[in-house]
Amino acid sequence: MYNDEIMMLYLILACYYCMNNKPTLASFWLTMGLGVKAGVILLLPGFLGSIQYNHGTIVLLKCLVLIIGF
Repeated sequence: MYNDEIMMLYLILACYYCMNNKPTLASFWLTMGLGVKAGVILLLPGFLGSIQYNHGTIVLLKCLVLIIGF
């Protein structure tokens, strides 16, 4: 079994929580996907931009701390 499936599971969970207005959980699952495979880093600008647009800069900073701290 390759690690692509696990990475996609984490990305699907991140999208699910992002659509349900839970950006911290979405950031956690995106960070887990980033830990599995580094290709997730290409999705980071769009993900962080949508968090800032929908939730504001303070929530964006909290999510950045979570992503960098993990």
